[in-house]
Amino acid sequence: MSRDLPSASRERLDRAVALSHAGEHAAARDALLTLVRAHPRDPDVRQSLAAACAAMGDEASARFHLERLADLDPSRAPMARVALGTILYNNGRLDAAAEAYRAAIARDPASPEAHEGLADALTGLGRPDEAEAALRDGLAALPDHPALAAAMGGALVALGRVPEALLLLERAVAAHPGHPAPASMLCHALNYVVVDADDPRTIRAARAYADALQTAITDRLPPPAPARDPERRLRVGLLSPDFRTHSVAFFLEPILEHRAPRDAFEIIAYSTNPAHDATTARLRAPLDGWRDAGALANEDLAALVRRDAVDVLVELSGHTTGHRLAAVSMRPAPVQLSYLGYPADTRLDAIDARIADSTTDPPGVSGGDPVIRLDPCFLAYRPPPEAPPPMLPEGPICFASFNVPAKWSPEALAMWAAVLRAIPGSRLLLKAAVASRPAARASLERSLGAAGIDPGRVEWLGWTPTIAEHLACYQRVHVALDTFPYHGTTTTCEALWMGVPVVTHAGSRHAGRVGASILAALNEAGLAPAASSDAFVRQAASLAGDPARLAGLRRSLRDRMLASPLLDHAGHSRRFWAAVRDQWRAACAGNPSDA
Repeated sequence: MSRDLPSASRERLDRAVALSHAGEHAAARDALLTLVRAHPRDPDVRQSLAAACAAMGDEASARFHLERLADLDPSRAPMARVALGTILYNNGRLDAAAEAYRAAIARDPASPEAHEGLADALTGLGRPDEAEAALRDGLAALPDHPALAAAMGGALVALGRVPEALLLLERAVAAHPGHPAPASMLCHALNYVVVDADDPRTIRAARAYADALQTAITDRLPPPAPARDPERRLRVGLLSPDFRTHSVAFFLEPILEHRAPRDAFEIIAYSTNPAHDATTARLRAPLDGWRDAGALANEDLAALVRRDAVDVLVELSGHTTGHRLAAVSMRPAPVQLSYLGYPADTRLDAIDARIADSTTDPPGVSGGDPVIRLDPCFLAYRPPPEAPPPMLPEGPICFASFNVPAKWSPEALAMWAAVLRAIPGSRLLLKAAVASRPAARASLERSLGAAGIDPGRVEWLGWTPTIAEHLACYQRVHVALDTFPYHGTTTTCEALWMGVPVVTHAGSRHAGRVGASILAALNEAGLAPAASSDAFVRQAASLAGDPARLAGLRRSLRDRMLASPLLDHAGHSRRFWAAVRDQWRAACAGNPSDA
């Protein structure tokens, strides 16, 4: 803290900062406003006030105080510009954020936060190739920096260059065993290539991440109070960066809306992403509490969950972007579960169980986390109300995949190529945000060619600005082809809702069995998951060769979904909350179980 502040003012500053760390941003801001009037030229006061305003989403005030900070202390100008970029990014002003990060890099080329922030902004703008270039510039200035290496791995995954990402991340994990970021990104990237649940690469990566957390986390919480009363009202925390228009929201909203019995649970959301939208408002409506926790360090987030006396903490992101597994690993709640946002085990001791079902995770199959099974399906889908009606296209058979390029594995491309060979004159429609970026698309086209797919039979669609426009693209599709070994989830539900049959090849681990679970819940004869790549090709060809069957599916699939467990929101919610209660009862009895 500033040495120029009188001791009483330093104590007031310390208390205000502690309020921010506790998530009490409004109280911190008010205290700091009083303090800045008394000490307008103190950079520590000004920096803390800017941070409090930013945490509250007050962009104008945060910008003012950051600009004043840069004037007061030129040595902090690069940091102030990074902070400004982060505020702009969180408010969705990505072009302005990119400029702020570039200004920070111009002042300090060795700022990893500026390079990473610039890459995030460019990725959000749909320019992943430029994000990769920005990260390469960062690694040139900071060779082998662990956070930048992790970000580069993520950029390469987004571009569909997963093998390249794995090589880079494995080197970074070996070079920086005490840094969690590369190990976490490696855990995530392996989902796109690993077929078996006990693949040693996933076990090594999970162990590397857990070991890195042991090194990185210095402030440990005392052990949580043991579970006592099995039937009392439970306080349940939901931890996620995705309380917004995001795939997770399509499946989370029904659980919140149909919580039953309502008086048995008090639900508090811990949102670690400041980006809010109309979906955020809907998700907040049925909650009992909301914590904007994006500005909190992992230690402070864990302490906040502990102060809130959360009984069961459900983390919803795994190793995906913006996760807070480091906070979860501090064991802030007596019972901690993983659900929905991540298709694999975390293998963290602090995760008591992962919620799945008997199709995604059959009993007896080995794995890393105990499994709670919500049968018949671990999820229920909330279709967007603006979805257009199903419509069968005319013309040659059009197969399609709207999954991200990272899921276009060599195995998936080989199956797609065989499908195209089986149906002469058919076409493949690929929808991906990178389609509008020539360099990125050229790389993907090379992968398609290497798999034997004639580029002349491929049509590309890029990003669409609304969900309605996105779903309307299915009106051009006869049959959707799932990816492997990492299935689609939202894309599969979207295709079925638009009357498009989905062909999927069931694997042996959760990520490769989600499509099987969705189709099993639909219980539509003829759409059973394929047990082999040859069966995948036969099923796709059979559907494509039966116009009457396709027409019937286009008319009936939406109604079948409505009558299936996939849209039984009340029933699914009852099963979910009963499972939470059962896990709490097991903890009270001292034996949390694999259900």
